[in-house]
Formats: sequence, C-alpha cells, structure tokens
Amino acid sequence: MEKVTREIATQEFQKWADLKRLREAAIERSKEHKEAREAIIDAIMDGTLEMSEDGVITQNLLFSLSESKKQLKYKPRMFAYEMRAMDKEKETSGKSLAMIGVLTGEMTTLIGKLDTSDLALAQSIAGFYYLV
Repeated sequence: MEKVTREIATQEFQKWADLKRLREAAIERSKEHKEAREAIIDAIMDGTLEMSEDGVITQNLLFSLSESKKQLKYKPRMFAYEMRAMDKEKETSGKSLAMIGVLTGEMTTLIGKLDTSDLALAQSIAGFYYLV
C-alpha cells in the first residue's frame, strides 16, 4: 500500500542526494545505482524508509531482529577512516555487512542476522555512501 506518491518519494530521495552532494551523472552512469535509487524510492513510497531533514535514514525492518530492534538508522555521512572497518573482511558480503554496521552504528553480527529482504535494501542505501 502506497503511503506517499512516487513524486513525493522521488523528491525525498533527491533532497537526501542533494544533502550528500551526489551527482546525478554519477547515479546515471551505473545500472546498479539506478536500480538502487528505484528500490529506495519504492521503499519511501511504502513507508519502509523515512528520510529526515538532517539526512538520517530510518529503515523500518520488514522482519524485526528482536522485540526492541525494529529499525535501523543510517547516519548522513561516512568518513574515510570509518571504511577501515571493512579492511579485515576478505569477502564482498563481509565488507557489505561491515559497511552497513558503520553506517548504522550496529555490530556486524547483528547486521548479519537481517532477513535478505531487509539486507537488500540496506545494501542499496550503503551503495550511495561511496558514490562520487
């Protein structure tokens, strides 16, 4: 069920992208980023994602991790030194979990327990933190 229109969801995404200074040309160059943008817009439309004015993204989990863990909150910016959390991971999936952990402030072991539907959206969001 649609909570907001595609037009409003697209505007919300664009405000967030502008806050992060993401260039439209960079998104358009990559099929994966275009697909991720659409996934994020769809999630805003159905209420799974909420964007705050200060750039914090709240992901309302489709499958709660526990009674007290029903959301993930992504900080607006990630700094280069924080990417070191991914260095110890050898596999791509481990690096992805580590990055989501940095962005949400959650332990990688908790992120590893996400349902694959929730993880796919988390990965779509994370992909925009290193786009230039």
